[in-house]
Amino acid sequence: MSQNVSVNARAFDDGQTALIAAARSGRQDIVEFLVANGADVNLKDDAGTSLYWAAFDEVYTQLLLFQIASFALILLPYWLGGLLLAVLIEFVIFGRKARGS
Repeated sequence: MSQNVSVNARAFDDGQTALIAAARSGRQDIVEFLVANGADVNLKDDAGTSLYWAAFDEVYTQLLLFQIASFALILLPYWLGGLLLAVLIEFVIFGRKARGS
């Protein structure tokens, strides 16, 4: 790394360090590089987010999205089946009334 750049520099808008941003993005390779080059693992951004919380938050978010997607895929056939059944019931009930009128 250049000697003129602080590895602990902060973003102006939220005080986030490169280390926190890398952890939040799930970039372990960059986290390792920054720590090897002297990044302070104890710094927090303006919201109080630490390296560890950012890494946990990233894993949790990815896991949550995976769970939501999995749950949606599991329920989709039931939802479509229920929708199809509702349409058929509506057609049979209201279709007969319309023809019988």
